[in-house]
Amino acid sequence: MRFFHLINLEHVFLYIFPTIVFIVVFWVFLRFSHFHNKDSEERMRKIENRFPEELADREAPFPLGMTLTILGTVLWVLSYILWHGLMEIQI
Repeated sequence: MRFFHLINLEHVFLYIFPTIVFIVVFWVFLRFSHFHNKDSEERMRKIENRFPEELADREAPFPLGMTLTILGTVLWVLSYILWHGLMEIQI
């Protein structure tokens, strides 16, 4: 039995908010693979090193989706820790 009914609403927001953020980040990841600048096309095509078994190394730009995913995960973890610390929630 819960004494405060608003905690159910809080849990719903804690489930829905990261899901919506993930959907937006995933859409951005599919829409834009990386930041485009004047030499990005050349960097995607130019092979820097060749390795055995037909592997190739390029100096391609770091994908935007990966950057946003890593940044979002770090921000979510920090805010989750701070939220639980400030609300004095015992796990």
